[in-house]
Amino acid sequence: MKFLRKRYLLLGVLIALLSSCRDSDKQKTEETLFELISSQRSGIFFENTLKPDFDNNIFEYDYFYNGGGVAAADFNNDGLTDLFFSGNQVAGKLYMNKGNFQFEDITGASGIQTSGWCTGVSVADVNGDGWPDIYVSHAGLSHSPNQLFISSGKQQEGGKVKFLEKAKEYGLDYQGFSTQAAFFDYDRDGDLDMYLLNHFHEKKNPNYPKTKTLDGSAPSNDKLFRNNENTTFTEVGRASGIINEGFGLGIAISDLNHDNWPDIYVANDYAYDDLVYINNGDGTFTEKARQYIKHTSRFAMGCDIADFNNDLLPDIYVVDMLPNDNKRQKLMSIGISNYVFNYSLQQGYLPQYSRNTLQLHNGLLPNGDISFSEIGQLAGVYKTDWSWSALFADLDNDGWKDLFVSNGIPKDITNIDFTMYRSGQFNRSSYDYDEVKRQLIKELEKLETVDKPNFVFRNKGDLTFEDKSRAWGLDKKGFSNGTVLADLDNDGDLDLVTNNINAEPFVFRNNSEQFHKNNYLALRLKGHFSQGTKVKVVHGRNQQYLEHNPYRGFQSTQEDKMHIGLGEDTLLTILEIVWPDGRYQQITGIVANQTLILEHGNAGAKPVDFSIVTDTMSASPLFTDITASAGLDIIHQENKFEDFNLEPLVPHRFSRNGPQLASGDMNGDELQDFWMSGAASIAGKLFFQQNDGTFISKDMPDPGFEDAQGSLFDADNDKDLDLYVVSGGNEYNPLTATYQDRLYLNDGRGNFIRSERSMPVEYASGSCVQPADFDGDGDTDLFVGGRVVPGRYPLIPESFILLNDGKGNFTNITQKVCPVLSRVGMVTDALWIDIDNDHFPELMVVGEFMPVSIFKNNKGLTLEKIESSSLSERSGWWYSIEKGDFDGDGDQDFIAGNLGLNNRWNATPVRLYAKPLSDISVLPIITYFLDKQEYTLAGRDQIASVYPAIKARFNNYQSFAIQTFAGIFPKEETASFNRLEANEMRSMYIENKGNWQFLFHPLPIEAQFAPVQSIQTGDFNNDGNRDVLLFGNDHTPDFMTGRYDASPSLVLIGNGYGQFTKLPYSHSGFFIQEDTRSSIEIEVKGKKSFVIGSNAAPLRIIRWNGKRKSGSN
Repeated sequence: MKFLRKRYLLLGVLIALLSSCRDSDKQKTEETLFELISSQRSGIFFENTLKPDFDNNIFEYDYFYNGGGVAAADFNNDGLTDLFFSGNQVAGKLYMNKGNFQFEDITGASGIQTSGWCTGVSVADVNGDGWPDIYVSHAGLSHSPNQLFISSGKQQEGGKVKFLEKAKEYGLDYQGFSTQAAFFDYDRDGDLDMYLLNHFHEKKNPNYPKTKTLDGSAPSNDKLFRNNENTTFTEVGRASGIINEGFGLGIAISDLNHDNWPDIYVANDYAYDDLVYINNGDGTFTEKARQYIKHTSRFAMGCDIADFNNDLLPDIYVVDMLPNDNKRQKLMSIGISNYVFNYSLQQGYLPQYSRNTLQLHNGLLPNGDISFSEIGQLAGVYKTDWSWSALFADLDNDGWKDLFVSNGIPKDITNIDFTMYRSGQFNRSSYDYDEVKRQLIKELEKLETVDKPNFVFRNKGDLTFEDKSRAWGLDKKGFSNGTVLADLDNDGDLDLVTNNINAEPFVFRNNSEQFHKNNYLALRLKGHFSQGTKVKVVHGRNQQYLEHNPYRGFQSTQEDKMHIGLGEDTLLTILEIVWPDGRYQQITGIVANQTLILEHGNAGAKPVDFSIVTDTMSASPLFTDITASAGLDIIHQENKFEDFNLEPLVPHRFSRNGPQLASGDMNGDELQDFWMSGAASIAGKLFFQQNDGTFISKDMPDPGFEDAQGSLFDADNDKDLDLYVVSGGNEYNPLTATYQDRLYLNDGRGNFIRSERSMPVEYASGSCVQPADFDGDGDTDLFVGGRVVPGRYPLIPESFILLNDGKGNFTNITQKVCPVLSRVGMVTDALWIDIDNDHFPELMVVGEFMPVSIFKNNKGLTLEKIESSSLSERSGWWYSIEKGDFDGDGDQDFIAGNLGLNNRWNATPVRLYAKPLSDISVLPIITYFLDKQEYTLAGRDQIASVYPAIKARFNNYQSFAIQTFAGIFPKEETASFNRLEANEMRSMYIENKGNWQFLFHPLPIEAQFAPVQSIQTGDFNNDGNRDVLLFGNDHTPDFMTGRYDASPSLVLIGNGYGQFTKLPYSHSGFFIQEDTRSSIEIEVKGKKSFVIGSNAAPLRIIRWNGKRKSGSN
């Protein structure tokens, strides 16, 4: 019995131990990076309470729910960061930090008394006395002036500081609709000036683009106040070039072009363009958004500028309001249509899309300028719902800046059911405004709140981010607006505070020091002022760049202390500081985990050769742009046709695929010439090279076609180059003679005459033509790829094998040699290549929603599709294909250009369904997956534009929004649908392993920014390894998807093992960020060159500066 009791006792102990372990594990999993501090502990009981009434509400003031700001600063200079909150209908509050996350409300004792509708809070030592002052912006319907609270610098009992309101005395009592002020020394005269971000209140619809006001007279124009050095300011905006109107919600100051002068980024709401004011260094600014940025957010709100990828260059992040769930996306009305989008472009506005945008700095360009690529979708930070604040900061101290976004709004005023009801009320022939408003207020109360948790994204160090909102403990719902990140307890990590609507602030303690054990360095800058200070740090193998500009996020001021996460490194090798006036410091061998105080007085003169940026212009770039010297002053012309008016559900236009190019000696003078395709009703062009390397041009005949592609080859064996032109596009009715391909025979002198009887009748809208001697009989045969069935996307068009009789007469033999090839897919590109070394070329075909397909040539008798799992399992949205031996093993590998990852489709798989509606009509439905559920991409109205019956199934938007694809189209209905799928969007290096086996390797991340439309290969740096030129972008998608425009021309340097590295633009020698469609190799004055064709843009020609090695290409 004692033995049994001992056994049971031992078993009980084991069970208890196991239970304890489980409880311990559970406790560990429940611990998070951020810990919410209760107001009872913190003593922060401020609440920005909003109480709408009949006269003051969202209908009378659009920005009623924009909320308040928050400022973090050490107001009493005791080493602890204090907090100030602004309120809209309540007075602002000042809280003194007493340590250990305990704060005291000292508003009354401080003398601060805000009045009116307060918005942004800006802290700066305005009068240069060493004590931080507070500037509060005002807006709303109260029409109260902005306030400036100057610190007396006198500490009262308990360390409290007194402030006096002196806005009028300083000349800063602006009265209007202000969002935020930013203090900075724009003229570098040693004092702080001020940029005032404004918006406006009017009854006109600000979503509709109007003629721009560019003279500074618009009521919403921002203001620039110059410091007169006598505690007064003078408004100098118009004289300084601050002349572009907008509805400003976000501002960030940064030296974007590294010329040591602070520049200004303004995020504007509604139809108004974001603004990039570049400092000219003479007291004036030039607005350069169009030169630097390809598109922006439409409803731009908060913003931040920081070097998030540690390349020492400032990047820009702007938030919008795209939801991250299907239901909210389907319920949101963005107040724009394809017509309005196109009209906006005609009015001179930049393309704008309702999503967050992340602008990656492209570095120094060959012309010495700068540019950005917008990669928010690739980075995974483009949809954070109704967002306000955006802040970069290293929250886990791993050496990479993470990203925080606040969001939420009490009433979802963009709910499309509500907006339709609202429009209906005002579209009546007569109505009583007050009565309508009463009804709308009632309906508004029924709307759902948007009280989603805030977002935090961990920087993965590869240009992408990972959503850590829940894992890091930020899963509390609310309506968060202004936000600060500050080390409130001086423990070496950044804590988080948000100003919330109708709730107390969120105060989150960062417990990074407990979880990650990473290291840090904090910098406290001491001097007349620190705004604009630049810091470069080197630690281990890493480097970082920071600028101290505290007005970041939304309506808020960040603490006056710089925070640098160091990861595992415990020592900083080098710390370099450039103060706003240009003075310089360098400190070496700094031990981590301390707050380092930097004194401006210890700084000296900056070395002449010093630069934050290590990227400098190469004295011997690989390429030189010779467009001007070649006399190519040619801009491709596109015809006016809108595909979406006829097919609103296609993912992109099919009528804007030019220009395409083909090269060869067309007139027998031993100089290489080229052909450029023409758009519908616009003649193609022939360019003849002259002895001096210039070109003269003449028009082709037959301008009534849309040229899709062309090829120069000797069709009739008369020793000159003839021209085959594929007819394509989407402008004409399907299966009509306007899609007939054409063969033009050359008279040997470059005069081309169309051969009427040499071609079979075929009316497919094509994409490409690839010549080769398919059957080994000594003449040139053709593969012609079909692109689309006009008006009936996504039905599969017809492709062809055309057999040459040796005299230039062609016969369609597709059904004889390879019937499956006739409907291989929506083809975009192809090439012939002898893969199995039997002297008969195989055919490779790529296209939209299809795999890379290879057809084995059986001695010129048939083509047989290779059934290889390594190929078939990767269905993509392929654009281009090119061959080359990239791993030095003697066989031909391939580079395949795909859609890339910077798009709304990157969460594969993407499916494309075709629902037959009639013999001549098709309903295309694109679907995507979210949380393992399949949803339609298109909303209710979009589907109804082609299939009106959908409205009968779902009589409002709410009922449609909650449905999966299966809920909208039941299984019994989809049984008759045709289905295609794409599961691979990355551009690839395809390694040939032999025996019809291939390995796919993603190209570098920079090659995934946009579609790759054209590829050239060669050993461009003469190291014996094959390199790659990539050209791309695509401006044809619908306005909801947005242009793919983030990929400038790209030079990838190969290492001979199938691996590639991007070459900086300062070393490549050229930069093309247009909608590039084609490129051809051509010799100009004995030098290898490339002609590059971009849609509705100038032709460009670049010369390779290397020397061709014997036997190389």
